[in-house]
Amino acid sequence: TIVGRLLRGTLGFTGAAITDTLAAPGPLRFRDAPTRALNAGVDVLLYPDEASSAAAYHRVLQSARSGALSQTTLQRANAHIAALKAWLAASG
Repeated sequence: TIVGRLLRGTLGFTGAAITDTLAAPGPLRFRDAPTRALNAGVDVLLYPDEASSAAAYHRVLQSARSGALSQTTLQRANAHIAALKAWLAASG
């Protein structure tokens, strides 16, 4: 994947990878777009409003429960988000 192999592997990026809006027409064609993005190495999913964000949350939760998203994938994303939050807090 571009995020996993190129960004993180080849280029050595270790920070949080953030999507553009997943409410755009392209990603909306795929009901599992949030799961695909997380499995590809993305850490933060962006949505323009609370309703679409809540729907994506429920799809991610369902994917985690079904095994389509591994605990390792979710822990990796969480670690990147925690590091970003720490960096932002330290930056004041």
